[in-house]
Amino acid sequence: MLNCSSLTGKKIELIDTEFKAVEYPCILRASEVVLKNNIFPSSKSNFEIYAFNVIIEGNLFYGAEQDHHINAHNVDLKNNLYMGQHQIHEIYGSDIKRTQNIYDGNYQVHFLTGRNIMLTETLIKAKYWIHKTLPMTQIVKDRKTTLVGKPLRPEFYTLPLNLFQTHNVFGRTQSNNVPSGSGIRHLLSALNNRDNSKAVIVEAIVKLYDDVLSN
Repeated sequence: MLNCSSLTGKKIELIDTEFKAVEYPCILRASEVVLKNNIFPSSKSNFEIYAFNVIIEGNLFYGAEQDHHINAHNVDLKNNLYMGQHQIHEIYGSDIKRTQNIYDGNYQVHFLTGRNIMLTETLIKAKYWIHKTLPMTQIVKDRKTTLVGKPLRPEFYTLPLNLFQTHNVFGRTQSNNVPSGSGIRHLLSALNNRDNSKAVIVEAIVKLYDDVLSN
């Protein structure tokens, strides 16, 4: 059993391990998080990683209803395999690299928000999927006040996005034989895991399932 809440320190490193079960939710907080060559039984999983540097390489995430959220400055994902229906991948960071990753399973939502995003040899095998890359937003607060002494509203600036994409394939037929799990339960869990009901990714998640259920 991977007890994520017991992992502390400046660096969290998990290497060459097959886990039988993972704490739900699995929340990792450190300056650096490294996951290499592990097997995670991710059925009905919620991975949340908050760090400065994140390296996820050579791992297998296996199971339906996966929800991955990463918030870091540098994010490097390479040669990982995610197998299972109903996947959400939300990454927020200044520098994001996704190289040679395979996402196999119907109903996928991918949201990447950053300054520099590099996507190479990414394979999404799904009939129903959404993939978006978005620029970061900077909030600038003005120290001045109004005539009645209230602070002025902060201004929002969209920062430029440097996007590099090559040899990516989105929309191939999924090929895994993982039990599908519950799409409705996954939808409700995804909404419950996100505080802002009006966030763009929440709207995308709802739209994906709404379009499928409407057909």
